[in-house]
Amino acid sequence: MYPPQTSLIPAAAALTRYIAEHGFGGNYPYWYLGSTPIKYLTGPILPTILIVLKNAFGLASFFEASYLLLLVTYSLSLMGWFVLIKALTNNSKIALISGIVLAVFPWKYFFSLTLADLPFSVSRGILPFALFAFFKTKANTKVWFWASAILGALLLLIDPTIISDLLVGFMAICFYKAFRTKSLKFKKIGVYVSRAFKIVLLATLFSTIWYTPGLWLTILANPSTGGLSGVGAILRVFSLSKTAVPVLIAIVVVYASHKFKSRFAVFLATWLFSFGFLTLFRFIADWDFWQDWSAWVWELEFGAALFVAYLFYTKRYFVIQISTLLSFVIVTLIFYNHFGKGRFISDELPPYINSVGKLGELAGPSDLVFISGSSVWWANALYDVKQVRGGADRVAVNSLWPKAAWIVRENDDGEETQKYLEELDVKYVLVHTESSKEFFHDFKYLLKWNSLGSVVWSQEGDTIYKIY
Repeated sequence: MYPPQTSLIPAAAALTRYIAEHGFGGNYPYWYLGSTPIKYLTGPILPTILIVLKNAFGLASFFEASYLLLLVTYSLSLMGWFVLIKALTNNSKIALISGIVLAVFPWKYFFSLTLADLPFSVSRGILPFALFAFFKTKANTKVWFWASAILGALLLLIDPTIISDLLVGFMAICFYKAFRTKSLKFKKIGVYVSRAFKIVLLATLFSTIWYTPGLWLTILANPSTGGLSGVGAILRVFSLSKTAVPVLIAIVVVYASHKFKSRFAVFLATWLFSFGFLTLFRFIADWDFWQDWSAWVWELEFGAALFVAYLFYTKRYFVIQISTLLSFVIVTLIFYNHFGKGRFISDELPPYINSVGKLGELAGPSDLVFISGSSVWWANALYDVKQVRGGADRVAVNSLWPKAAWIVRENDDGEETQKYLEELDVKYVLVHTESSKEFFHDFKYLLKWNSLGSVVWSQEGDTIYKIY
């Protein structure tokens, strides 16, 4: 049982495979020249769950354990949103309709199976429980405050990128609590916002016990996302803060509007405007960079489902409801068609994986190889090959690999490519040509390889070069 070749699930399977044998200590030897601590690459929760599931149910692989975990996550997500929406609306019917609509909307299934990594999908599925805990917080009791902080920390230990969802979700609840339906104004908003930031800060500190401060510093100054260090890293803080602009705009829109008649409408507007503006801004900035802006469609789908459910309950605007549902179906179908209409669950490995297996046979235990495309994620889920790249670029420590990877894949200068291959001490390169069944054809200048190495294996558009 295997996911589509474009899925990032194999990255989680690769890490779990190694952890099951060697534990969480030290650096992960197979990605980024063996320079990155395994604790930077994954928290302890997800690999532990996969190992337990595989052993408890006698599963054949961590891929099967991943599918079982996703199934559980889908169910928990529907339960979590039901509990949260019931609390927000004090209406079981709206919560039930929300659950039904959420179960029907297609994007999360397509995205989690075809494009997303496993930590992303699992953390988003559990998110409503952390939001519910924050909703229950009160000034005169600390139980829910600490429960919210612990749940937030658990989410960060699954996937650090969930912090943006936590912040937006907490802000939406802050506005919900501050809104007064009689006066249609916001009261004590600062008190709720202060509490939200305290919880996020505590959750981050709790998770840092595992990750260490080095993780956040690495993400901040990561050469793969900016090539910065020292003063440059400080300046990057201001650059990264631009991400918050769409959320701030959403908050201003909600705060300044006098159109809202209910608290739930305030919560929904804050959620939808925040992720809507994030998606729009990133789409406008670089519409072709779909990996960036499409990530927020997941959150938009949840918000849209709640919106449709609320309209169904009030028996209004059926055209809007049907149009909203169709829009997510259409977006999902567009992406599904773009990625080759592949099977979401297959009993066979992707057709090009035999090239990765052959590379594993040729390369010695200490030989460094260069792989590109989706093969990067699959390689170490199946074989022990040491590669230049990996499955979590934002936490890579080595400062040489990002530029080297770009030169190898996209530069037409053979001499410069050879220089970096020698500096990295790369022994083998797996090149996917246009006729390869690998979905991503990252190598732009194929002719240069004839002068850089000798062909030791070639089949169906996949060629392995032994570097001179």
